[in-house]
Amino acid sequence: MIPTTELPSASPPPPTSAPYAGTPYGLSPQDSAGAGSLRRLLSAVVRKWYLIVLSTGLGSSVAWFYLSTIPERYSAESLIEMSVRRPRIASLKGAISEDADLGSSGEEIFNTRIQKFMGTRLRGLVAVQLQAATNQPLLLREQIQEILHGVQFALIRRTYLVRASCGTTDPLLSLAGANAAAEAAVQLAMEQNRLSADGAVTWLEQQVNQQQKILDKITQKVTTFRETTHLDACTDEKAALQASLMGVNAQLTQLDGARILADKLLAAISKVKLDPKRVGDLPDTTPRRDEIVQSVARWLLAVQERDGLLAKYTPDHPDVIARATTIAALGEQVTDAIKRAQNTAAANVHLLEQQTEGLRASIEKQTGLLSALESKLLRIQSELGGLEREQTVAELGYKGLLTRIEEARLAADENTATVKVVEPAVLVGGSGPSQRTFLLLLGLLLGLAGGVSLALLVELLEDRFIGTDDLERAVGLPVLGLVPRLNGKDRHATGRVVETDRFGRGAEVFAGIRSKILSATTSPRIVCLLVTSAAPREGKTVTAANLALSCARSGIKTLLVDFDLRRPAVGKVFGLPTDGPCLMDVLGRKKSESFAGLAQPTDCADLSVIGNRASSEFSAAEIMGSKVVKEFIAWARSSCDLVILDSPPFGVVSDALVLAGMADAVLFVNRPGISHRRMLRSMIEEFGDAGAPLLGVVVNGVKFGRLSALTHYDYLHGRAYQTYKYPATGDKG
Repeated sequence: MIPTTELPSASPPPPTSAPYAGTPYGLSPQDSAGAGSLRRLLSAVVRKWYLIVLSTGLGSSVAWFYLSTIPERYSAESLIEMSVRRPRIASLKGAISEDADLGSSGEEIFNTRIQKFMGTRLRGLVAVQLQAATNQPLLLREQIQEILHGVQFALIRRTYLVRASCGTTDPLLSLAGANAAAEAAVQLAMEQNRLSADGAVTWLEQQVNQQQKILDKITQKVTTFRETTHLDACTDEKAALQASLMGVNAQLTQLDGARILADKLLAAISKVKLDPKRVGDLPDTTPRRDEIVQSVARWLLAVQERDGLLAKYTPDHPDVIARATTIAALGEQVTDAIKRAQNTAAANVHLLEQQTEGLRASIEKQTGLLSALESKLLRIQSELGGLEREQTVAELGYKGLLTRIEEARLAADENTATVKVVEPAVLVGGSGPSQRTFLLLLGLLLGLAGGVSLALLVELLEDRFIGTDDLERAVGLPVLGLVPRLNGKDRHATGRVVETDRFGRGAEVFAGIRSKILSATTSPRIVCLLVTSAAPREGKTVTAANLALSCARSGIKTLLVDFDLRRPAVGKVFGLPTDGPCLMDVLGRKKSESFAGLAQPTDCADLSVIGNRASSEFSAAEIMGSKVVKEFIAWARSSCDLVILDSPPFGVVSDALVLAGMADAVLFVNRPGISHRRMLRSMIEEFGDAGAPLLGVVVNGVKFGRLSALTHYDYLHGRAYQTYKYPATGDKG
């Protein structure tokens, strides 16, 4: 029986979460881990070599044709120097604004002038210079046009130098053209200086008139504003208010001091009222102080006399009683004097408080008036300040324009050029053998680069897999094995290569795939295995048949079912009779009792096969949608240890997706040169979304060799293996 296994997840798992780990059978570990971008590029270059050869030949041919058709040309160059600013007089800046001397770098200015040199005016000056500089008869119109066409100006970086060059088919014409171009550049610069100066004077005069009108208007506006806002009167009123406020504040300070003294005096009188003996603490300014002091003195003397009598007599003695009566009368006098003094002091305090409150109200009123006046003055001065700034700016602009008019008039009289010739023209080269060789090599290299680019583009458009790691990264499933291409064998023979070539490389690969499937750590155990592919001719039937043979030869009771209801091929692989039981007929008639009669034995003891034939009587789509298919799968599960279903390609019909929901695992078959990345990834995503248990990928039809895209299997190892298989007779099966 098949070992117990677990069901893989519904979505395609990453390679690290595969139910097993290791290198696909037929590929070394370093090959499996080392495939990458460089390998893909090299593989594309090797396989598309004809495109590279064709492109290289085309590039060389174009370069040779170009060199054979163009005449030999000669180039001459002269050097001219340009200054960043125009000449100055008495260290004054130039008045010509359109020179862009300010706010630009020297390189920008030079490039601007070079573009002016390429204009129509300079070419006319070059033609005049050519006629004036040659002692020969007048140049032909065609020769002048050739020179003008060959004149070029180029700035030498990080210098003030410009290279004036001319290329023609005549070296003398090239020299004459380069010299004429340099002289014409000097003359053009002088003309531009004069035109710019004249234009600047006219423009500046217009600006002065406009600025004068603006200045007069702003001056009148300032005068009118000062008159309407009464600025001077407001300023005087502010000064008067400030002076008055200072006087009132001084009076308030004096009253505050007097009130504090009055409060202290009232407090002192209140203390004496409580204790007349403290009459000496009263200040000299106390009202009725003398009267209080005399009353207290008499009262104290009477108290002393009474105390003396008490020493001789009892309190009931008539003299003591008379003296007590006197003391009481004198006490009332003291109290009355202190009370009158206290009332006088309180009246003084109240009067001072009233005066203070009056001054404070006056200060508050004057402060409010002053604050309002200051706000008004601040607003007026702010508006006036803006007008005065406008007036100042207008005056400065007016004076500046007057100064620039004088500068422009002086500059208009200058004829000093900002461009001068540094070096006359010399020949610098022609299209000789070295240049022709360079052009040929350039054409060869461009053709080679174009060929490589074309090969890479074709490789990208073909959308193929390069290496097992590329395949695993793209689909998220492990590669279970690489099935070699079996040359010289037809499709039906390759379907039984495990049986016909027991010691061949194909049998070994399928044995490795079988071992990986049986050792998968998935659950529940795999009883029903679906084999499918993305497109026809990828070898799914061959893979299913050989895998079934390999499992059966290992002692597992296996049933191979041909579920390709439209193009069945399993019967032809195993040579089943054409008139035998047919799966489509039984499923179409829904004869579940006939399931047992479908399985036909084969030469392999533990392998049974259920064949199929296309039929026009039943619809394959209707059969796949009926419940009889589920009944058949359930019967097949109970009849053997392992059921292998060969389904039609997923890219053609959806039968494989229906069967995947009934299978325990799904095995995908991929073939180099037929399978596409996008097609296989789309198929696996569809199966994952449907919850199908995805197991892995088998790569079919692999070329094992040094230049293979999927493996670098050494062909010498293959020869040694042949000797190992048949050491005595050399029989190859």
